[in-house]
Amino acid sequence: MIFNVSHGFQNLKAPTNNPKTESFSLLPADTVIVIENAPEVGTSTSSKAFKDVAYSFNDEEEEQKPKPKFEMNGSNGFLSKTTLRLDNQEMTKEEQRRQHQAELACQKNEETARRLASGIGSSDGHGAVRTSNDLIAYKNVDDVMNLKEVMIYVDQKNEAILLPIHGSLVPFHIATVKSVTSQQDCNRGYEMEAEWAIYIKEVTFRSKDARHINEKVQLIKNLRKRVASRESERAERATLVTQEKLQLSKTIPIRLSDLKIRPAFEGQGESVDIMYANIKHVFFQAAEREMITLLHFHLHNHIMVGKKKAKDVQFYVEPHQRNLQLDFDQPLREPGFHGVPQKSSAFIIPTPNCLIELIETPFLVITLSEVEIVNIERVGLGQKAFDMAMVFKNFKKDVLRIDAIPIAALDGIKEWLNIINVKYYESKMNLTWRIILKTISEDPEKFIEGGGWEFLNLEASDSDTENSEESDVGYEPSDVEEVSHSEDEESDSESLVDSDEGDVEDKDSDDLEGKSWDE
Repeated sequence: MIFNVSHGFQNLKAPTNNPKTESFSLLPADTVIVIENAPEVGTSTSSKAFKDVAYSFNDEEEEQKPKPKFEMNGSNGFLSKTTLRLDNQEMTKEEQRRQHQAELACQKNEETARRLASGIGSSDGHGAVRTSNDLIAYKNVDDVMNLKEVMIYVDQKNEAILLPIHGSLVPFHIATVKSVTSQQDCNRGYEMEAEWAIYIKEVTFRSKDARHINEKVQLIKNLRKRVASRESERAERATLVTQEKLQLSKTIPIRLSDLKIRPAFEGQGESVDIMYANIKHVFFQAAEREMITLLHFHLHNHIMVGKKKAKDVQFYVEPHQRNLQLDFDQPLREPGFHGVPQKSSAFIIPTPNCLIELIETPFLVITLSEVEIVNIERVGLGQKAFDMAMVFKNFKKDVLRIDAIPIAALDGIKEWLNIINVKYYESKMNLTWRIILKTISEDPEKFIEGGGWEFLNLEASDSDTENSEESDVGYEPSDVEEVSHSEDEESDSESLVDSDEGDVEDKDSDDLEGKSWDE
């Protein structure tokens, strides 16, 4: 049996000189659960602090709320606007920004030089690639199926296909098959063509029975799909970091009902455990212009949510269902702006520690302390929108781009970046960041001797040369075509189970794209 006990008091007087807070009301309440042994108080684990159990409102006209300040814990905290105020009051805001950005440029080049000298951020993060020695369909010859007819056979149990070659059935693991197609030859009947990742480049079998050929092709495709899906999940689980064991509290836990989760569970009865030590950032975003109120966890390491590996886990509720007041990292909407971080336009909001977009999926969470510099691209007269490239301190991490930002947000973004001590540059075109960062990592001494990130400073370049078009190119390596070619070769030889490419993909557009072992 459960009792909710409450008493109400109104028009109580407080010893204060402020007439607005002199009168107050009080509503003490509690929930008691009656069980066999002894009653339990439902709010025994809840906070009794005044700030957690009280609220106030003005009956008269609300006072103007102060604008949110950018504050951050740690030595690399946000500068308040007052700290940027210079002695010379006649200086414009743009001049103040330029002076502060010049100071940040010197600091950033020194930090980058130290980091490159120590080799931090040089690892590529790729796991081990599964080799052909790991692919075993049959441990010995006696395990191979003894078939009377010499014909193509798909062994679902051992995940292999047996092909008739020179009168004998030769087994191949399904992972060695790169693609398989069927087509009709006007002169020779029906053909089955298969590409291989190892040993054999291509084999072709002919048959007069179209049904038989199509059946074998479909069986091979289905087996490839099943194995690729299983190996992809296995590879994802192999990269997971072992989490601490969850210890349940002996008291009655605090529950929030009617919540939904993203990524969504695939079935009933699934659960997810989020350990406190694995939480990197946590955000609470109340619904204002959105349809949901959300609580978002950005983690240090991936966890499994159902059968999916996720680094972002979100719980949300319809705004009319719940009114939560929690003390988390809350978004600051004033410096927010619209842009395209993934495939669709979204409203991107800064927080004291991050830049986030938590409504559209995939989610966007950028830790500001991990950002090296920001390059504002496609800035020029007559432009209605611009792009923003965020370069991370780990040069092996892909540069994050936010495209199609309205030009009206340019000045506000500059001011925000300046306040949070992030060095920014401007360019008239989009730069090839993957090549630039690769060149910097290969020859950091040349990068530092050339002035570090100042190759992006168009104003300094224009003052030193008469050719302003060359200044837009900046620190661009001379071997662009060679680097691009080598990257294509690396991507083609990454794994044994590869996606269908080239002419084979043109022949059969419905062919499944396989997943590589190292994905």
